[in-house]
Amino acid sequence: MLSQCRDIARTYPEHDFFKKKDGVGQEALFNVMKAYSVHDREVGYCQGSAFIVGLLLMQVGGGGGEEGRGGEGGCKEVKVQYNLQQQQ
Repeated sequence: MLSQCRDIARTYPEHDFFKKKDGVGQEALFNVMKAYSVHDREVGYCQGSAFIVGLLLMQVGGGGGEEGRGGEGGCKEVKVQYNLQQQQ
């Protein structure tokens, strides 16, 4: 878990969404990384995957900087798409 916490702070450190230590962006990144590691225990935590998750959060999690984009709605959309894939 310690390496995961270190990686969070190293992920896009110059981007406004992730700059603040323990801010909204870092918390969101940690939560997604933790949730995935629990969801897929075979894969677990992979160093470097925070950059992929960070890019997704910038698009759907509020880090994109566009009004009305991201946040809860974007996360729900991702969850719906995931659920549809699991049903196929």
